[in-house]
Amino acid sequence: TILPTSLSAADDFFGWALAANATRNSVIVGARTSTSTGKAYVYSYSPGTDNFSFYSVLTANNRSAGDLFASSVAIDPQSVSHFFCGEPGKRRVLAYRNPTANTSTESYAITAGDYVTNYSRLSGFGNALDIVNNNLLIGADAGDPNGLGYNYGAVYSMFLTQNSLSGYEQAQIITAPTPASLEGFGYSISVYGTDLVIGAPGATDGLNINAGKVYYYTFNSALSTWNYQQTITCPDAEAYAFFGLSVSVKGNYLDIGAPFITSDGINNNGKAYLYN
Repeated sequence: TILPTSLSAADDFFGWALAANATRNSVIVGARTSTSTGKAYVYSYSPGTDNFSFYSVLTANNRSAGDLFASSVAIDPQSVSHFFCGEPGKRRVLAYRNPTANTSTESYAITAGDYVTNYSRLSGFGNALDIVNNNLLIGADAGDPNGLGYNYGAVYSMFLTQNSLSGYEQAQIITAPTPASLEGFGYSISVYGTDLVIGAPGATDGLNINAGKVYYYTFNSALSTWNYQQTITCPDAEAYAFFGLSVSVKGNYLDIGAPFITSDGINNNGKAYLYN
């Protein structure tokens, strides 16, 4: 199936971000430069026709150029029809609770705990998203959570409040075990069950700048925190490979993309690495 794009236009970058959920029979597609502010498109699956049909376009109130709305998207299978769109230009994530047909604007905005006092340190907040068990994880790959310097990066762990209408509350700021400038920690995120992987595609590996690394964390249910376990590096690392630009974990399998690595003697041919 090719999702219909009749509502999109030139330079929309329809497909920049994707998320699907079988429980909700829904797919959300980000088009982050649509009308210079961004839009997201929700599609619903119909078992009878075995096809997807357009349901709603999600937009942001108070839109402005450079917001990069829908740079990342996510669907929460646990709560009632929650859709999320990252808007890094405004350092926030917008939540849509039971979006209406055809068009819908946000129910509320999710921001970091220090959004007001340290706004400038939250660069990239909303560039990456994933969610599990009402735990929303938000990447800020160019952020400076500890005042060390910009572009160290972080991932913010948010939990749904008891009253889901009031949004999410910050529980933890996750950083690399040894934070370093320009790593891009939090550029990519994937979570499944109690496993969390975070990409830092700009990390230096040995003498190879921008070789990339991926960090693995597990969830401590007693403390509701994510704890660092392991650093994964590219087995044939080279400069500018950007290992970890994309990550995906499910069950016992982890996939890591290195789109700019040399493959079969061809520069920037790229590789994907599968771990078990």
